[in-house]
Amino acid sequence: MKDYYDTLEVPLTATPEEIKAKYRQLVRIYHPDRFTNQADKQYAEEKLKALNTAYAALITPQPIPAPSFHTTVPPTPIMEPATLDFGALPPHRRKRASLLVDNQGGDVQNVSFTYSTAEQPEPAWFTVTKAHQVRSSQPLPLTLDVVVNSASLIPGQRYEGWVGVNMDGATARTTVRLAVEEAAPPYIAVARFVIGLLLVLLLIAIAVTVPLLASFRGAPQSIAVERTPPLVSHQLVQPDAPSGGAEIHIFTR
Repeated sequence: MKDYYDTLEVPLTATPEEIKAKYRQLVRIYHPDRFTNQADKQYAEEKLKALNTAYAALITPQPIPAPSFHTTVPPTPIMEPATLDFGALPPHRRKRASLLVDNQGGDVQNVSFTYSTAEQPEPAWFTVTKAHQVRSSQPLPLTLDVVVNSASLIPGQRYEGWVGVNMDGATARTTVRLAVEEAAPPYIAVARFVIGLLLVLLLIAIAVTVPLLASFRGAPQSIAVERTPPLVSHQLVQPDAPSGGAEIHIFTR
């Protein structure tokens, strides 16, 4: 490319307008019709060919290469959170949590999952149960349901595993952690049973007593009324009284 600039006698920083102006000037200078000597005419013809080649290379727009659809960008799988910590669980307890799986790289063709307990001979203490698409129109991102079960684990121990995703050879992992609480002594278990039983009996007593109290409060109060015989009036006439005597009224029951 530098030879073309030298041929046209322009610097590498020359603009297209400067190249065109210099080209026209050199064409007028080296045009073969200006020369009568055969040797000069032949030199001018060769010079003119070189000028045309350099001008075409520097001014003629170069075709822009079409984008290559065969260039592939590998996928970049991610899993969130990076650590799925279930904390401390009592023995014989189950718990569920979710993982988010996504791709931040190029297109992916194949997606597969694996987890550490699948490679162990002993009973698995956690499993990956379901995958749910976040958006129904796209395969990614998606969520995974992880379920832990402390039934087969030793109380007082901590356990750690992993869940992995593979996207066309690119992998990512999330660590799964769980601690199992110490088993309670027998007397504590008995005490818990007794307390639970007392609470149940208390609830039953409350459930029975409250409706009875409500029925007593709502019943009408009866009032005892003593029936008395009616008053009877008796007239007594004294015979010795003047003008027919005086009347005396006596009321009895």
